[in-house]
Amino acid sequence: MKKALLIAVAILFAAAAAHAVLPAEGYIGLFTGPSSDSPAQTAPSGQSGVWYAGEKTTFYMWIWVLPSANGMRAAEWMIQLPEEDNVALADVTGNPGLTLDLGTLTDGISAVFETCQTDWAWYFYVEAYLLDDVSSVIKVVEDPTAQPPFLGIATCSYPYPLENILPFSYLYMNPASDVYIGTKEMSWGAIKSLF
Repeated sequence: MKKALLIAVAILFAAAAAHAVLPAEGYIGLFTGPSSDSPAQTAPSGQSGVWYAGEKTTFYMWIWVLPSANGMRAAEWMIQLPEEDNVALADVTGNPGLTLDLGTLTDGISAVFETCQTDWAWYFYVEAYLLDDVSSVIKVVEDPTAQPPFLGIATCSYPYPLENILPFSYLYMNPASDVYIGTKEMSWGAIKSLF
């Protein structure tokens, strides 16, 4: 009997540990990842750096959002390309679960999912080109077309209140090393706040 009780308690602990807890604040991040020929991703992966390999270097930028504990139906942001003008965007592909997107990635965009998202969700992936070996960064910033400018999400409960989200990661072009720098208090703050 004791053995059965211990096994039941162990299973409950394992199930509780496996259940993801969403953070109090949402996050948005830029990641490199596979091309459109790869299977759909279920969580962000890849690197935060792209290195020039001659001529023009093709890479795929994925835009991922982690909602807060209130879930997410929509998000609003803008991609800020480097001042060095060494990145060119080509094909943009939206998540098939999106029902509406207004604007452009580089001028400001709002995008809406058909259903509530309660875990990391990708909005778009972009085929892009790195044109030289100059160090630069692609950032995610407030949508300037929103009034007032806004970097955030609409939550899942009617009337879909808005919440700010924080940048989780940028994409670094030709970084000096393979050490990637986070954006919220140099990444440790971002990691701590998830737990």
